[in-house]
Amino acid sequence: MVALVLGAVVAYGVAGFAVASTRINSANKALNSVIDHENAITKSFNDLAAQLAKINLTSSTTTADLKTYRGLSDQLVSTSQGALPTVASDDASLASADATLKEQQWLTALSKSRIDSASGRLGHARKALSDAKTIASDYVQLGGYYQAYFDGNIDLSMIGDALSANDLPAATTATNTLKTDAAKGLALASAPGLPAEVKAYQTDLATLADDFAKLLVAVAKGDSTNGSKLLKTVEAEATKIDSYDWNAISDKIDAFYKPLIDDYNSEGHKATA
Repeated sequence: MVALVLGAVVAYGVAGFAVASTRINSANKALNSVIDHENAITKSFNDLAAQLAKINLTSSTTTADLKTYRGLSDQLVSTSQGALPTVASDDASLASADATLKEQQWLTALSKSRIDSASGRLGHARKALSDAKTIASDYVQLGGYYQAYFDGNIDLSMIGDALSANDLPAATTATNTLKTDAAKGLALASAPGLPAEVKAYQTDLATLADDFAKLLVAVAKGDSTNGSKLLKTVEAEATKIDSYDWNAISDKIDAFYKPLIDDYNSEGHKATA
């Protein structure tokens, strides 16, 4: 009888260890797959963020340059949107793996510490995924603002090109487009991470666009009195637009996202420890 009981105990231990090992291996496989996905997403984000951070608009920036920068903001939006389904799928995969780890705990009781350790790694990975979801969702909005920002600067560049060519109709068309794009930018100026200066900039840009449109109308009518007044107003508004420190604004955006990115990295490291 003792031998029979002992045999049953041994069989229980062996079976429980084998089941626990299989589940832990499956959990590690799911975790490794998620890590591969997240590494690819993180690299894309880091590459785009680095390129956008290097942008410094100057008087020598061309319309072609601005369109290239606009393309980077397009990529930020599309990459962020594309990351969200992957993050959701990966989180579901980890949740399923964790639930499987905890099934029939009476059978795997002797491997509890191993299972708890594996479950803890999955938990840290899921916290990282939660951060990734927030970052990606925020970047969709941030990238949307950058699209409007570069569109506005493209409009300004095209206005300058048109005026240099004495092409009043082209300047008028570009100015009307600027009015639309400035309004879009103002609507997007509350995207996560954007400081108050961005909304102020967009408000000033919208005012400049309106007044410049009035100036072109005055010029077309040959109204020199109103034209002279509007010219002074527009010059002052343009000077104000140029006074915004976009390097400082970028620093504030970075400061907003740093704690979230740091937490993402920290949880990722814990998941692979």
